[in-house]
Amino acid sequence: MKLSVRNSSSSGFSLIELMIAVIILLIVTGAVFQVLSLATERSSTEQAKLDMFQEAREFMDQMSRDLRLAGYPNARNFAPTILPEPPFIDRRVAVGIVKIAKDELWFEAGLEIDGSAPKVSIIRYYLDPSTTNNCPCLKRSQVDKIDGIPTPDRMVRCTRPRFRASRIRMAISSPRTTMLYCRHCR
Repeated sequence: MKLSVRNSSSSGFSLIELMIAVIILLIVTGAVFQVLSLATERSSTEQAKLDMFQEAREFMDQMSRDLRLAGYPNARNFAPTILPEPPFIDRRVAVGIVKIAKDELWFEAGLEIDGSAPKVSIIRYYLDPSTTNNCPCLKRSQVDKIDGIPTPDRMVRCTRPRFRASRIRMAISSPRTTMLYCRHCR
């Protein structure tokens, strides 16, 4: 009969070797997930900055369109017999700049075209310093012009509940602010 002798160097891993391999694997996996988390965080921060700059660009495009149309249509675009005297009190005529102050600009412009003639609106751009982080926010508001002397006092409050809100963020540190584009006040 042959005796089989067991060799002390048998193949396979011991329990200690397996535990060390699992610990090393957990450390490497944790480091990989931490790097992925940091990359995701940076990506979302960059996306937020990109969105903010896009919104600011859209706001500046809106402002430049408004300023190009300031004062259009004026009284010279109509026949003298069509408009009342003085012509600037008619809702179809935009007088251009109505008020300039250190923190606001008011003007009239024909912004919406309803087929035959532009619809004249009073536009107001102003700095709102009431933000929580002391970063003033540039805001825009708009109401339709009514017959009468062009005055900013008509635009102070919107009493109708219908409005279209748009969000604009003007600086990295400033929060989003809501601006009302009122189209129903008369």
